[in-house]
Amino acid sequence: MRTKWENLLLIFSAIVFLDRIFKVYLKDSCVSVFCIRRAANEGAAFGIFPGKLWLFILISLIVIALIIYFWKIKRIRLALAFMAAGTAGNLIDRIVYGKIMDVFSIFNSSSFNLADISNIAGATLLIIFILKSEKK
Repeated sequence: MRTKWENLLLIFSAIVFLDRIFKVYLKDSCVSVFCIRRAANEGAAFGIFPGKLWLFILISLIVIALIIYFWKIKRIRLALAFMAAGTAGNLIDRIVYGKIMDVFSIFNSSSFNLADISNIAGATLLIIFILKSEKK
């Protein structure tokens, strides 16, 4: 039986691995409103602040340091594992490609990737955990 640490490491590893696989191997296609379409993003969310590669690498490293610092709070570890995986996935892109590789799009809107989804899931879980702990 796996320990909670092993489960969190498995979640982290699976997200980073799948993010890499999606970015490298998925082929462009569309089904209804959902598209797989490779797009480069040299900025932050929605392409804001393009060309600030070193700033975003530094911010990613700070986020990872904060995740490590807050890891001692057991009730938020699942949220932190998702955010760490998302941050790591996009950090790998910035280091390897000098930009983020997005692969998904809905309604031909802004593109995103699994790392972005992981960050949003982690942030959402963190908010839920904080709100639940405030009610107690």
